[in-house]
Amino acid sequence: MKVPLLDLVAQFKTIEEEVLKAVESVFRRQQFVLGPEVSELERQVARLSDSAYGIGVASGSDALLLALMALNIGPNYLAVHIFCNGRFDRQTPCHTGLR
Repeated sequence: MKVPLLDLVAQFKTIEEEVLKAVESVFRRQQFVLGPEVSELERQVARLSDSAYGIGVASGSDALLLALMALNIGPNYLAVHIFCNGRFDRQTPCHTGLR
């Protein structure tokens, strides 16, 4: 018996109507960046994480870069890190000057 690790088809079937309605709304307005859906997501993330703010970024690399910059981590720091995702893991610390 084959047991799938993650069955996204089955999951999508349970939320298909809601997802398609939301996507259609964005397509009709053509507001793909910083639209009301992003603001709502950020509010929900803040609430769920018991934080004052939630910030949506484009990728995990951007999230890591933002965190490093917020902590003022840069050229005077040395990072020991296991790189798992290839070049993207290596690029992010380099943008701050991290060694």
